[in-house]
Amino acid sequence: MNFKQTLAVAATTFGLAIIPNSASAAIIGVDFGPSGSSTPNNWTLVTGAGTTNDLIDETGLTTVVDIALSSPAFIGNFGANVLASTVPTDPNPIDNIGGNLFSFSGSPLEITFSDLVPNQTYDYWLFGLRDGFDGTNQNVIVNGTSFSQTAGSRVLAINNELGTDTRTLDSYGISVTADALGQIITTISPNNGLYSVAGIAIEAPPDVSSVPEPTSVIALLGLGLGTLASKRKKQA
Repeated sequence: MNFKQTLAVAATTFGLAIIPNSASAAIIGVDFGPSGSSTPNNWTLVTGAGTTNDLIDETGLTTVVDIALSSPAFIGNFGANVLASTVPTDPNPIDNIGGNLFSFSGSPLEITFSDLVPNQTYDYWLFGLRDGFDGTNQNVIVNGTSFSQTAGSRVLAINNELGTDTRTLDSYGISVTADALGQIITTISPNNGLYSVAGIAIEAPPDVSSVPEPTSVIALLGLGLGTLASKRKKQA
């Protein structure tokens, strides 16, 4: 667990207030596709298997969150096109969500967000997209929550719904709770031998940069520990 997460958990444990920098959390967006693909503003392009550390959020700020992609088989990428009418609106437009990762192997794709605050709930979006033939048809499991994505060619699937430009991106978000290790793990399994995924996004973790300086935090934690020790003595 990194220092910021330690402060967040400790502050929660001892009743200290953590005040985010903004009332509305930014999101961390990851766009899948070939190298050089256009992405939504301040989304990170991922072209295949591997780990990307310290993702930026949509405001351009660097976070501690990492993402890792793995599969038993080779992960391909493709410049898939998306129908504009299936892309929801957002203050930070995601029109460039096109492109995808895919495999015809029948093997699943696993996507892991890590360095999240353990046991905290986050808004979450998974974007399915295939350009051609039968479209998207896959099953998804994310930290115990399961749903299916079924969509026609070039139609954007967002979690378990079809995208439309008459709705906002926020309206598609679902709540997913990070596990005790601070991870959200998504497993995508194809129903027709092929998975096809255009991107993934998650609410950025709380910004704890506005908590007191470390020396103040240590003093406050010391006060909290002292209070607990005093209570234990009285109960002994």
